[in-house]
Amino acid sequence: METWLQDCLLPLVKPGQIIVMDNAPFHHSKIIRELIENAGCELWYLPKYSRLFKSHRAWVAKN
Repeated sequence: METWLQDCLLPLVKPGQIIVMDNAPFHHSKIIRELIENAGCELWYLPKYSRLFKSHRAWVAKN
């Protein structure tokens, strides 16, 4: 993840931008946060539970 972040994503973002990640355990590593903050960006995480997301899953399951 660190290599992809350094080589692919961070060269494309500008300071002040927000990077949103899900709650996969490796997204919470100290190095991930440091790389993003050193690029001048903020790291936000999706909520662990969302009724909207749950509704979407139900729709997908039906169709």
